[in-house]
Amino acid sequence: MKNKLYLAGLFLPLLCFLAAVGIYEYRQTRAYEITVPVSGYDPRSLIAGHYILLTVDESRINCTQFPDNSCPPAGFFEKSYKYFTPEGDARPLENLIRKPGNITELLFTVHPNQPPQIKDLLINGQNWKDAPQN
Repeated sequence: MKNKLYLAGLFLPLLCFLAAVGIYEYRQTRAYEITVPVSGYDPRSLIAGHYILLTVDESRINCTQFPDNSCPPAGFFEKSYKYFTPEGDARPLENLIRKPGNITELLFTVHPNQPPQIKDLLINGQNWKDAPQN
């Protein structure tokens, strides 16, 4: 009897871990990504806290990215999002956002029945780290 309890004690944490991974993977298959244009930022926050405060431009959202090609309801997005950045990347990122002609967007991952989560910051459709600096 003791041997069975020891085996259960050894394998129960492993089974719980595998179940958690399975649930996570299942949720990921139901998630979808959307790209949302943003405007404005707070440069004081960028320097002080190493984040940029970006506001979602709801008037320019492409609604075909959502299920049923319908726009999200009011309140789906927060009024503004903080995009955190390492201290050394703060100034180049600020310059990219300020550069005339650059289009700044946030890439979100959306899980059913949960608020959208920021996945990446895009400049002209590509990761901001890959965007040309000049």
